[in-house]
Amino acid sequence: MGMTASGHGAQSLSNLVEVFWLIGAAVTLTYAKVFVIGRTMASAHRSTYALTVFLAVAAVLLRLLMPGLPE
Repeated sequence: MGMTASGHGAQSLSNLVEVFWLIGAAVTLTYAKVFVIGRTMASAHRSTYALTVFLAVAAVLLRLLMPGLPE
């Protein structure tokens, strides 16, 4: 939201598709973390931090690289 408010990336209501990409990735990766990574790693904290950093970087990249979509 901060990047949108400061004017970074394409500014259009149709760019809300970025939110759905991030929600889908967050849900999928969280299930993978719980059921796959959580059972093989002893420390759940590192995988949680890694997932958070990955999703934050993905949000920034989506915001900067998503083309302006026609409304």
